[in-house]
Amino acid sequence: MHAPPPLPTAIAFRNAADGLLGTTRDIETTRDGGRTWRVVLRTPGGVSWIGYDPSGRPRAILRDGENLGGPRWRPEAPLEQLTPCPAAENRAVVSGDWVLCIGQGSAGSGEKAVYRLTARGPKRLAWASVDGRFHGLPSTGYAEGIAMTHHGFGILWESRGTLYVTRDGGVRWTGLPTVAEPEVDFGIGGAAAGRSVAWVILARGDVHRRLLRTDDAGRTWHALHRWG
Repeated sequence: MHAPPPLPTAIAFRNAADGLLGTTRDIETTRDGGRTWRVVLRTPGGVSWIGYDPSGRPRAILRDGENLGGPRWRPEAPLEQLTPCPAAENRAVVSGDWVLCIGQGSAGSGEKAVYRLTARGPKRLAWASVDGRFHGLPSTGYAEGIAMTHHGFGILWESRGTLYVTRDGGVRWTGLPTVAEPEVDFGIGGAAAGRSVAWVILARGDVHRRLLRTDDAGRTWHALHRWG
């Protein structure tokens, strides 16, 4: 009996060409912007997070909590990340100088807030609460992750929501329901590079996933890869 094919669980890019992919079974790399992938490590239990540390070294966290450092993918101490998220928030996702704080969700809406870390302390840029109040970011959907570049371009993906893009450093976010259809497409992971390049993994059902890329700051998207 053949094992099911690996499904993507996390993605990161160092630039427009070089990236990392974590799956339910391995770690893969690309040198052509995500068109083709090469397995570099089989992992027990799969990958929950993948990315680069502040020095640019690849890192991964396995689903059992083990931290690995590339390029040899050996066990390493966890990265320390300080965030401005309130203690009551469920989760924090860090992308460079930006932090996405994810709070409770209810009836298709979720608490979320985007901060930027500055020399004077964290600055809240956009936020939404489950009671319908919001600034720059709608409350609909459950936030899952954020990817920003130092140019101020980035994306935010959700489950039970859609995909959002920002071009002003995270103050205003534009929803893309024709790219990620609410209640149909579920965000799995994303990455961004430079002023206009980004990738997002969207799932439909349990086994169908696709990798999309934009080269014009989120205005148009095209499929690079499909699983299932």
